[in-house]
Amino acid sequence: NDIWIHRLQDHVDEPFSVNTGSNESHGRVSPDNRWIAYDTDASGTSEVWIASFPSGHLRRQVSVGGGASPQWGDGSAESIYIAAGKRVMAARLGGTQTTIDVGPPRLLFSIENLAEVADQFAFPTANDYVAASNGERFLVAVRTPDPNAPPINIVVNWPALLRR
Repeated sequence: NDIWIHRLQDHVDEPFSVNTGSNESHGRVSPDNRWIAYDTDASGTSEVWIASFPSGHLRRQVSVGGGASPQWGDGSAESIYIAAGKRVMAARLGGTQTTIDVGPPRLLFSIENLAEVADQFAFPTANDYVAASNGERFLVAVRTPDPNAPPINIVVNWPALLRR
């Protein structure tokens, strides 16, 4: 898996410069359009990185000891990700046109019953969770505590059923 950029003005697709021979996925552009957060397994384990956007010339690792599924919090000043043990972590970010500063990751909360995507390689853009832009609310996919709970049924075009 690699991250690609699609330029709307000329409809050109090009690989993003952070791509390696390993997997890069879950690219998320920051709300201020200056950075992109993504995960890569170039080190042998999935880690979250940020890079300048759209150039990709500045790069810094954000996660320590594994990380995936980056999101943005507090505007563009915080990188949020899922670490080992289903822990949601956050790291403060800063920088200039020539530097990226990454603060130490801190635990926000753990998600014991996180419903993780079974095959991240088949679904590299799937979300286990989404953070609100201020980083203070989260929508998380969780497993039901009751394995015998009935499934949720979604009825599409239900008015057509009324005419029967």
